[in-house]
Amino acid sequence: MSKLLNIDAAIIVFFMLIFIPPVASGFVLSKYVSGRIVEEKTNKLYGIANTLDKLLTSDYDTILEKYNMQNASKEDKIKVLSKELSPVSDTVVSGFKDTGIGYYSKELDAIITYSPSEKMNWTIGMPISKNHNGREAMATKQWISYRGGS
Repeated sequence: MSKLLNIDAAIIVFFMLIFIPPVASGFVLSKYVSGRIVEEKTNKLYGIANTLDKLLTSDYDTILEKYNMQNASKEDKIKVLSKELSPVSDTVVSGFKDTGIGYYSKELDAIITYSPSEKMNWTIGMPISKNHNGREAMATKQWISYRGGS
């Protein structure tokens, strides 16, 4: 009977030695890789946002003045700003597959551009949701890393 217990124990130890290390290392590796992917994506998005910021050579009011639209309706202001800025955001996003970027007006509470335009133009003029992380970014004027959501 004790030999049988030794054989059972040996089988259990054998399976533990065979299966536990790959499972444990797979778990650790997946957590590491997942963290690195999120970090890389965050860096890419910060870079894109920084590029958009630098390509905005004048503020929204200056663009509206250029077209004599300071006193126009909200919808007309959005159209002018979108027409002026969509080529910028479309150019920036063209090098980043499956990425959406754009400009937002806190004052107009509306999306000004959302590129790629051919897929996302339907969002122009819409507000972002009240609990969107972008509202926190606009309020604090701080970069925010956000993962997931719509």
